[in-house]
Amino acid sequence: MSGRATACVGSAALALGELAAALGRHDDAERHFEQALRRNGELGARPWLERTQFAFAAMLERRGDSVRADAVRAATKTGITHASR
Repeated sequence: MSGRATACVGSAALALGELAAALGRHDDAERHFEQALRRNGELGARPWLERTQFAFAAMLERRGDSVRADAVRAATKTGITHASR
C-alpha cells in the first residue's frame, strides 16, 4: 500500500527470491519464487506473475536446470500458473 491510493507491487516473495538468487542461495530462491508464483496467481497480478516466472527461469538457467527453466517459460506463454494447476 502506498499513501491514500493502493498499488499492487506483487508478492514480497519475488524480491526475496531475487535476493536469494543473487546470493547464490538457489534452494531458498526456488522456495521464494514458488511462493511468489502462488500468491501472484491468487492475486490475479498478471504482470507480477510474469516477472516472477522470468526471474525464476533465469535463476534455474544459472543453476544449470535448463529443462525446468524452459517449463517455467512455457507456462508463462500458456498462462499456466501454480494457482491454476
